[in-house]
Amino acid sequence: MKEKQITPGDAGRRLDRYLGRTFPSLPRSLMYKEIRKKNIKVNKKRCTPEQVLSAGDRVTLYLPDDVLAEKTVYYDFLSASKALDVVYEDENLLILNKPQGLLCHPNGKEYVDTLIARVKRYLYERNQWSPEDSGFAPALANRIDRNTGGLVIAAKTAPALREITALIRERKIEKFYLTVTEGIRPKQRTPSPLTCTRTRKKTRSPCMTRPPPTAWHAKPVTACWTPRRTGRCWR
Repeated sequence: MKEKQITPGDAGRRLDRYLGRTFPSLPRSLMYKEIRKKNIKVNKKRCTPEQVLSAGDRVTLYLPDDVLAEKTVYYDFLSASKALDVVYEDENLLILNKPQGLLCHPNGKEYVDTLIARVKRYLYERNQWSPEDSGFAPALANRIDRNTGGLVIAAKTAPALREITALIRERKIEKFYLTVTEGIRPKQRTPSPLTCTRTRKKTRSPCMTRPPPTAWHAKPVTACWTPRRTGRCWR
């Protein structure tokens, strides 16, 4: 005997298709026969092959174990670390505190343990998402560099991702960076550490360059910080 609870990803699927996908060793002829004989039930009640399942339904199968061998699939994201600092979560998104040293997405050297891989493992182990249940994969709406720590928004659904990226694009969600600088700049004739030199044609985003160190005229006296608002050119 085996009992399975229907996840949100399996909701809306027909019973016979769910059983065929979950138990590949179960012959279809035997499946239909056992449904008629009431050896397969949904919520402890008689069911039909075309019955549509809902999230939370319990499917009970009173069948031999040899025909109930489940399909085994291994995903790379299951090798990622479980460490995930969740600041906020609801049914649409996650707000995460990314630590320094962790990549948001894979690169040529690090493929397994990334922030997006940890998000996928987090949702997969809580039955909130599965690669086989949906054409959408959890995605990050923004990202920060490997050596920068801060908040990253992860979308659980495609509509949430579209809405969040639209809000960021329209600057209704603002980004702030905390910059640590060494030394105190003199007030007179000191150029900004970042100056706008040109604009990319495709993205229309300012390309920033750093002036020569000799133009700073700063003395290493103490350390100070100031928040910088991104998305515009600071002079």
